[in-house]
This record gives sequence, structure tokens and C-alpha cells, in this order.
Amino acid sequence: MLHTAQGLDDQQIGALWSMAESLQSMRDTSAMPGLLKGANIALVCQEQDAASEDARVFERAATQLGARVARIRSADVGQAGPADLGAMARLFGRLYDAVECQGVDEHVIQQLEAQAGIVVYHGIGLASHPVFRGLQPMMRGGLPEDDQACREAVIQSILLSTLR
Repeated sequence: MLHTAQGLDDQQIGALWSMAESLQSMRDTSAMPGLLKGANIALVCQEQDAASEDARVFERAATQLGARVARIRSADVGQAGPADLGAMARLFGRLYDAVECQGVDEHVIQQLEAQAGIVVYHGIGLASHPVFRGLQPMMRGGLPEDDQACREAVIQSILLSTLR
């Protein structure tokens, strides 16, 4: 669903945007609810990317909703052989409610999706993710398009629409 903006129809994009605006309003009044309290999310990214703005934006978005985020080096996941990757995917499925993959090879993401049994995001925290390009016309009319808070609100909308 969220691999490309083209995978979302106008109604879905509108719903994400509407929820993002509501979440932004809650944040502005310091009334952000713990809607994902107790949720565990793995953030798989390259070690040098762990300090990147994209990783921090995703982590902030998730933790503001009450989720716990564990960072996992993509090298630890990507270097596993097929059998080990399958076992790792099943372990992720037991430990986490979702996995966000940033800078991870596509074949690794596909294995995780096929065997983990949980939601696997394809870089929804990345500023370059296609869903943000699909939302840009709306962002220009509402929240500032380059504002991190706006990106966080959209990420939160995605998390809430897929994890509740």
C-alpha cells in the first residue's frame, strides 16, 4: 500500500492528510495521546543512517504516539543467509508490531514481509518517500511542506492507519 504514492487513491491520500492535520493540532496543544502505547517498532537502518534526520523523524513520530522504537543495523539483517533471514523475520514477528526499513535492500524487505507476519514499511520516514510527493499539493495549502512536524504527523497517520 505505501510503497509508492501511486498505490494510494485520492480518498486514501485525503484520509492520511486529514489525520495528519488532526495530529498536528493535538501536538500544538500538547494533547498528543498515547495511541500506540505498548507498540514495539523496529527501525532497521544503516549504522551511519541511525543518526540521520530521517531516522530521527521516524523515531520521534512513533515515540510521540507512545510506541517504543528499537534501532537495528541493516548490516545485521542484510548479511544473513536465506535461512537465517527467514528465522530473523519470524523473530521480528514475535518481538515487534512493525518494522521500518531505511536503506535496506529490496530482497531483504521482501523476505521480511513474506515471513515476519507484521507490517513492514519501505522507508516511510524518508523525506524522499513517494507518499510525501503525493501529499505535496495538500502540504502547500496547509502545513509547511518542509516542516519536520508535518512529516512526523504524516508518518503518525500511516502508523495509526496500519497498526491499530
